[in-house]
Amino acid sequence: MRKQTPSNAAETHAPAGAGRRADAWPARVPILPLWLILCFAACYLLPGSIGHEPWKQDETYTFGIIDHMRRTGDWLVPTNAGQPFMEKPPIYSWVAVALVHLLGPWLPAHDAARLASVLFMLVGFAAALRLASRAYGCHWRALPSLAVAALMAGSVLVLKHSHDLFTDVALLAGASLACCGLHGIVADMRDGRARARTADVVLFGVGVGLAHLAKGVFLPAVFLLATLLQIVWHPECRRASYVGAVAWAVAVCAPFLLIWPALLEQRSHALFMAWFWDNNVGRFLGFSVPQLGSDNERGFVFKALLLGTFPLGLLAVLGAARITVTERRRWRAPHLSIALSLTAIGLALLIESATARQLYLLPFALPLALLAAEAMPARLGRTWAAVDWSLRLVFAGLAGLVWYLWWVMRAPVDGARGGPVAMLGKWLPLDYVLPAQGVAIVAACALSAGWLVAMAWLPRVGRWRALLSWLCGLTLIWGLVGTLLLPWLDRAKSYGPVWRDLAQHIAPVWRDGDCMASIDLGEGEAPMLYYFADILHQPVDRPDRTNCRWLLTQGRAHAAEADPRAWAAFWHGARQGDRDEWLEVFERRPDAGRATTSGQRR
Repeated sequence: MRKQTPSNAAETHAPAGAGRRADAWPARVPILPLWLILCFAACYLLPGSIGHEPWKQDETYTFGIIDHMRRTGDWLVPTNAGQPFMEKPPIYSWVAVALVHLLGPWLPAHDAARLASVLFMLVGFAAALRLASRAYGCHWRALPSLAVAALMAGSVLVLKHSHDLFTDVALLAGASLACCGLHGIVADMRDGRARARTADVVLFGVGVGLAHLAKGVFLPAVFLLATLLQIVWHPECRRASYVGAVAWAVAVCAPFLLIWPALLEQRSHALFMAWFWDNNVGRFLGFSVPQLGSDNERGFVFKALLLGTFPLGLLAVLGAARITVTERRRWRAPHLSIALSLTAIGLALLIESATARQLYLLPFALPLALLAAEAMPARLGRTWAAVDWSLRLVFAGLAGLVWYLWWVMRAPVDGARGGPVAMLGKWLPLDYVLPAQGVAIVAACALSAGWLVAMAWLPRVGRWRALLSWLCGLTLIWGLVGTLLLPWLDRAKSYGPVWRDLAQHIAPVWRDGDCMASIDLGEGEAPMLYYFADILHQPVDRPDRTNCRWLLTQGRAHAAEADPRAWAAFWHGARQGDRDEWLEVFERRPDAGRATTSGQRR
């Protein structure tokens, strides 16, 4: 058994560039005050997380499941606008519904639900700080630990989806907890402890269980393979104590793995198979892709790694190359062996999978950040100083652009003569006028002032300057967009104005016993119809297959299917600025027969 000494402690825990006195350098690193870290977390997480309705595409169906649980109290079967939606397990929805009940008196249901993402991101960042603190032998509020969390937060993939009302944020939290716990177990074995710490075992089990209840069996399979690989990688893990720690972690994880699937199977074997076989096995092997959609193009995963996660994936590749070329023995450090194992196994499985999306890399943010930390410079040289100053100039210009857009959009813009703003007309409605928003302006001013203060403070952080300059700049731009321009984005991406307009028109003529059939109404549009207009649709494939008095079609081709002798056009609409979308409601003509189906407006 190897005894821990200062030299092998440095080998195990020192980050790149720490030098031979790696066991001493953390004492010279300043520890940031807790209030500053919390303020930055609020600036990063809150703008864009509250103040807007569910956005197309993923937020709408996710909130549809949450809204169903809130209305019915059925927390077992994920149901979207009356239709079982077995793509993902329900842990995110459970937490979101709890927050809706808790914060309902103060926040709209969709904003309260979206705070589940904030909660899960805090869990993910906390796991990253705990792991980095132990790996580097420094305080969790010291810059080396904070740099790992900063690398995670600085990924454009994490920045985007950490503010989404979306299940994969819970997956990131679970994966980060499991990574932290597994690192603790392996580090305990490397340190010669008789057995792993209970906290690490619990974190590992809870993390894998949370990942399973967030997305399914993919992440548990990745962690199973990574756990076995540590036995090959570290001789210290070829002991009964390591096997025992993993066994206890499995016991902790078992309720997460078994209870919900067992109850689902008891409720409906067909729904269980739709979740497990079609959405887990089928999406990987490909036999359910034609029905469920989302394929995997050649080279997509590598492109997503390098561009979709920018700069995290690129820095992780550089960090791994740096260790391999210059300090190969550092691969024996537990945090690096685990990070490489999880990343390599995850990428290999995603490459072989028949289904892949950019956001599937989200749970690998922490392993990638641990590898990316190795690409950070040992000291601030001219190159990284130039990167820092370049980033300051770029983000200052972008901030000025956001303020300019806010100023211009206080009045309608002529698309033909709108100048640079007119280019945004492809995605945003140029005839929209930003409302007066005093709180948002104050918040935007505070963010701008905070960024200026941070830029003056950055020279004190040494070699981390470029990294923190990038993160502060991203936070500034996201925060400005999420305050000044949020109503504009909301108008383009929300179905609230559309369905509220329909509700206003249909309310005076809606009768008891009425129902609304729909043709090809999307999984994102249907729950918003239920949420904003209180109408639960009944899907049909043809207009003559329903007895409902009302018919809703999506797309002009389907609108043409409504026989004018049987159906009279009643209403049409689309999201403001959307030239492709067409939603139309028809009313059955009196001489074409009356609806006999029970009413579905609640």
